Amino acid sequence: MKKELKKTLLCSAALLAVSTALFAEKFSIAVISDTQNYCDYRYQRDSNPPYPFDHGDIYKRQMQYIADNSKKKGGDIAFAIHVGDIVQNGAEKESEWIIADDAMSILDDTVPYLMVPGNHDYDSQKNHSVDGLKSYVKYFGPNSKHFAGKKWYGGADKSGEQTPMQSSRQTEKNLLYLDFRLNQTWKILPGLRVFLIKIRAFQ
Repeated sequence: MKKELKKTLLCSAALLAVSTALFAEKFSIAVISDTQNYCDYRYQRDSNPPYPFDHGDIYKRQMQYIADNSKKKGGDIAFAIHVGDIVQNGAEKESEWIIADDAMSILDDTVPYLMVPGNHDYDSQKNHSVDGLKSYVKYFGPNSKHFAGKKWYGGADKSGEQTPMQSSRQTEKNLLYLDFRLNQTWKILPGLRVFLIKIRAFQ
């Protein structure tokens, strides 16, 4: 009984030490959400009729704040996540993607980040259904300038058209990003195990 109690106490002490080490470092994760109104072509100076100022500048200032407060620059922001609705009108207005591309570029080489499409980011939005991610993949897919060759980037699914998955391999921490459409997420579950094994191999 004493031996078992001793083992239990030793295990508890070991777990406590590991937990303390894991949570000793303080950090913040910046969440970026619903930037579509910043990118909307109707809210820019060159719109017709002209808007008083560029909403895109607000987007850029927010990204600059994240970059200025990143770990790399002495702040506590270790990671950023864009949770979707990057642009307003999907593939209809490429100018919106260019605004988003310029804004997110501020984070490049400063703070690691991941993105996932929202319903506004799909090429087609009709009758409450969405389809196609060509514009999203062009600007923010795994081969885009934002993610290609990045050491912390774990990859995405091959299609990029159904349920994009992105992962981060920051030290021993992994993040897996899935599409907002549950019915599409179910479709990729059979291949998810293989994908996770591949992520694990990065460790």
